[in-house]
Amino acid sequence: RLQNESGEKLHHSIIILTETPDLFSFGEFLDLKNIIDLKNGPHHNYYELLNLFAYGTFQDYLATKESYPELSDKQIRKLKQLSIISLALESKWLLYKDLVQNLQIENILVLEEIMIDLIYANAVCAKLDQEKGVVQIESSISRDVKVENIHSLIENLNSWLITCDNSIEKLSGQFVEANVSKHQHFVARRDAEITAEYVRDGVLRRVATCEPSAPKPTWPEAVKQKR
Repeated sequence: RLQNESGEKLHHSIIILTETPDLFSFGEFLDLKNIIDLKNGPHHNYYELLNLFAYGTFQDYLATKESYPELSDKQIRKLKQLSIISLALESKWLLYKDLVQNLQIENILVLEEIMIDLIYANAVCAKLDQEKGVVQIESSISRDVKVENIHSLIENLNSWLITCDNSIEKLSGQFVEANVSKHQHFVARRDAEITAEYVRDGVLRRVATCEPSAPKPTWPEAVKQKR
């Protein structure tokens, strides 16, 4: 529907898009012809707004506020969420104090509300440690990728695949070594059991074939024998 809109209706739809709670990807809209036409027109700031939400952060917004239409509270909140996603892709430990300061969040309670919204939207998987003042990131969705950054992304993925292959090869080697060690242990234990059984049987055979010793004479009998 967006691709068929123009003028004020298109501008309004862009605002609605950038306020939508569960929407975190905007790059595809930048490829629409009517959106591209905005880029060089009098309302290019709406194109820049979509571009900001696709690739930018709250810090980018602060640095170039004049490039965009005035943002609503919902848009600013969404932009802060997108910024947290970008940070989550770079680090697994985010300090409360850094997030509050860099994203100009009112207080810890508001920060946790923003994080909880992200978690319920399945944008990030994280644990909030109030005692340590840390957000522990377990996983996160990705942000939109600019065309000029795709090559770098592919290189990073290839590097990651090589690392995975090396890890798998190493684990396979350790698995083989573990199996060999297990087999050696089994053989050694089996041989020890066979040897123990052989010794036990030998002892039993010797006991069974041994003649019993003559009984020692009692005291009267011993006296008689001396006489």
